[in-house]
Amino acid sequence: MLGVVLIGLWEFAQGIPRAFYWAILIHTFQSRELGFADLTPVQMGQIASTLGELAIGVCLVFGARAITSYIFGVREVKRQE
Repeated sequence: MLGVVLIGLWEFAQGIPRAFYWAILIHTFQSRELGFADLTPVQMGQIASTLGELAIGVCLVFGARAITSYIFGVREVKRQE
């Protein structure tokens, strides 16, 4: 489970600087009266990639227990009283 969390943190840490870059770029475009449509297709793809990277990182960090239990088939044993 620790490995899944660390991979998620790594993914999230890679996406945060890129998200700031794209936020500043979009803000600059809007201040020059340009819009989101003025971005190139490559830039739009990179923005989508960054958002996906952030989403995957969050899912790995907060869903590590479910992911590891699914991968390794570990289930909690409940006592019947």
